[in-house]
Amino acid sequence: MIGRSSLADFVVADKTVSSRHALLKHDGASWVVHDAGSTNGTFVNGWRVTDPLIVKPGDELTFGETTFVLVLPPA
Repeated sequence: MIGRSSLADFVVADKTVSSRHALLKHDGASWVVHDAGSTNGTFVNGWRVTDPLIVKPGDELTFGETTFVLVLPPA
């Protein structure tokens, strides 16, 4: 879980981020992000996420007004 709440797995200290903003999980083969009903939306490379979406290294993930670039550890 990504969000502003201290209970989130990945805490984003930004007032535009919902307490429970988005989910990022590994499905065994790829990483998938989906919005958890946030107020200000979840975006990948500038596109609003409305359905679960596969993401890859280099993708820009935006939660509220905060943007991160997805980097995965070496295999």
